[in-house]
Amino acid sequence: MLKGGVIMDVTNSKQAKIAEKAGACAVMALERIPSDIRADGGVSRMSDPKMIMEIQDSVSIPVMAKCGFWLKLIAIGVIVILLYFIILPFLGVGDGIPDWM
Repeated sequence: MLKGGVIMDVTNSKQAKIAEKAGACAVMALERIPSDIRADGGVSRMSDPKMIMEIQDSVSIPVMAKCGFWLKLIAIGVIVILLYFIILPFLGVGDGIPDWM
């Protein structure tokens, strides 16, 4: 049915299965559908990790989700740790201790 790479917004695993059967190339796991958020005058928030994992377990297509602020900071922190303590010393650049520490 769906052709050309459609990404469907879903809020549960049942909707994700329907989207996959319809031919979606991926699903976006959201806490609420954007039209509901706009109608309430609200803000989109990070999806519940348990719901995201349930959707991932129920479909074979990629599952995307909104990431919270703290999760982004943790990801940036992991990248900084990898860069300073593993990658740069491996390349022979620096001793693994950043100047700002």
